[in-house]
Amino acid sequence: MIRKSDPRGPGMLVRRAVRGVLTAALSAVVFPLLYLTVPFFRLRIVELTASALGHLVGNVDLHLRRRKLGRYDGDEVFVIFCDRAANQAVQRMIARHVLLVSDLTLNRLFVLVAPILVRTRFHEPLVMTDAMYRDYSSTGAVLGLTRQEEAHGVELLNRAGLGPEDWFVCIHARDPGFHQVVRRNLDSSYHDYRNSDINRYDLAASHILERGGKVVRFGRHMQAELRFGGEGVFDLANCEDDLTEVYLAARTRFMLCGNSGVCHLALMFDTPFAMTNMVPYGDLPGRLNALYIPKLLRDRSSGEILDFRRLLEAGLIRGGRSGRLEYSLHVTETYEKLGLEWVENTADDIRDLCLDMFDMVDGREPPPGGREAQIHYRETFLSHIEGREYAGQLGPRFALKYRDLMV
Repeated sequence: MIRKSDPRGPGMLVRRAVRGVLTAALSAVVFPLLYLTVPFFRLRIVELTASALGHLVGNVDLHLRRRKLGRYDGDEVFVIFCDRAANQAVQRMIARHVLLVSDLTLNRLFVLVAPILVRTRFHEPLVMTDAMYRDYSSTGAVLGLTRQEEAHGVELLNRAGLGPEDWFVCIHARDPGFHQVVRRNLDSSYHDYRNSDINRYDLAASHILERGGKVVRFGRHMQAELRFGGEGVFDLANCEDDLTEVYLAARTRFMLCGNSGVCHLALMFDTPFAMTNMVPYGDLPGRLNALYIPKLLRDRSSGEILDFRRLLEAGLIRGGRSGRLEYSLHVTETYEKLGLEWVENTADDIRDLCLDMFDMVDGREPPPGGREAQIHYRETFLSHIEGREYAGQLGPRFALKYRDLMV
């Protein structure tokens, strides 16, 4: 007897046959129509992974900025297929600037012809490469809120207890909750190494409160319980209205977030932001008004923290000179096979990053030696990354604290 899960089962064969017939029939209609457009304009068709906030916001926002910079020819027309967007408010914002196809049926039909489309002149991937750092830092925000959305955002914050005179800092840490809900049929544990503990933000939160600000935790499908609180701390995670996290990203003094797609909300509005627990090494925040601090890597057997020289030589910094090794730096299993484990930022590290951000937004210089330590790290271990001088930089207090790992 053939098990249901066996790909050779008769049910699977029938489904493949039906799919093949539908693809052939649909292609016979679609592709002649596409080629009819060639004399008039250059049609570009994009498939967007919209269920992940980072791709929904980041890929399209970067495309719009590059269009603003004149990176595309004037006769190019982009059509973006976008199904099940991670945030409906963001989807509406995007639809004001591009031809966005969000209809479920049309997206299902698109999936049928996509394997053929990617081999034609009409397919256009929207990818984020190292060149994006210069593009982000060379342009201002393209996407924005309407007056109606602004008014609704004010109402949402008023309901939560935040008034127009209040200033606040948004905080977020990536946890498994989002992917368990949004991609529940897929195993997303391969990048669990990017997760971190929101409760290590407690010292940073205390510092923000001491300065007279408020602290707002936000995000969708958050699983972890916030264990610090009190007056001035607002847990607005998992709000039903999609505009909540968008408006918070636009209004926050700066964002303190983990290695997650929410950072693209800050990028979208040119909001200053700082990323904690940034991994894999070599990934950088998208523009100059940002800082980051990475997790550290520890040898499980010896307990030794690996210095960045060894990481570079081992090919564990993305794009490094040993990058041709068969490492997939975005997969948890890579580090487990090497006998390595990630060490999260401490509460002190995160508070120091918060202090660095206040220095940045208030126009103060970093602590003595901090600027030099940032540049030393960047030019010693990231010199292979194009546009690194336009990207977010290592937190200066982190660079000073861990300078022994950066020789």
